[in-house]
Amino acid sequence: DPLEVEVTCGVGRNHQNRLRVVLISVNLKIGVMANRIENLDRILSQFRDFCTVSSSISEAIPIEIKVIDASGDIIFTDKKAP
Repeated sequence: DPLEVEVTCGVGRNHQNRLRVVLISVNLKIGVMANRIENLDRILSQFRDFCTVSSSISEAIPIEIKVIDASGDIIFTDKKAP
């Protein structure tokens, strides 16, 4: 089943008026219905701990993550700020 990832960045100015990435938003679209995934709650609760990229970047830039199942339901949201 397909997996789609959409990432967008918010850009703003810092206190020196220089452009910076101020937010990263990630939508993970899984190709199956949430009720078909065994141990989904455990998987989602551990997602941040095992995602190398978001764990590294979120120390400097806020990251907002949504996981969306095949029906379009948002099954997980998380926002981590530095």
